[in-house]
Amino acid sequence: MPLDSPDPLAEAIVFWTLGGALFVLGSAIILIAFRGYRRNQSKPMLFLAIGFTAIILPEFGIVLVSMFVELPEFWAITALQVTNVVAFACILYAITMDA
Repeated sequence: MPLDSPDPLAEAIVFWTLGGALFVLGSAIILIAFRGYRRNQSKPMLFLAIGFTAIILPEFGIVLVSMFVELPEFWAITALQVTNVVAFACILYAITMDA
């Protein structure tokens, strides 16, 4: 049995509420990691900040651009996947490197 899509207003409210929460939480992680890097000159914290930035910024960039320009779904998803691979590589490097 397929799930029915909610009305467009409810869909928009859920989309923007969750998107806002992700942006706020992601920004907090980026800021804390970058402050840790600046305070201790810790390369792992720098790569953690870069990794989370590479997750948060492209996602919101694509959402904002797609509001004004029609983006083919293939290219939007491909761009997100490429930046996610870079992000996860940075995060993995950050959590496995010697401080």
